[in-house]
Amino acid sequence: MNFEQPTPEKESNPEKTNEMQIKLALRFYGFDSDEKVMNWIQEYSPQFREVINQHPKYMQEYEHNPEETLDKIEREMYEKIER
Repeated sequence: MNFEQPTPEKESNPEKTNEMQIKLALRFYGFDSDEKVMNWIQEYSPQFREVINQHPKYMQEYEHNPEETLDKIEREMYEKIER
């Protein structure tokens, strides 16, 4: 299942960004539910993409330290939403 479409102007790894979004959704809801994951992606994917575009280094950081990187992404995403 592919949630994001690659764009030619940006380095893209849809498999990795999909995995990251699924993990963020699971953290958000605290349990596994395909329906909830899809709801999260529909609602928060634009904020996720904005954070990744602003901080492309998170893609590399995720390889070495996924949980810490997801923490950073969450903080930035939800901070933007609260504004």
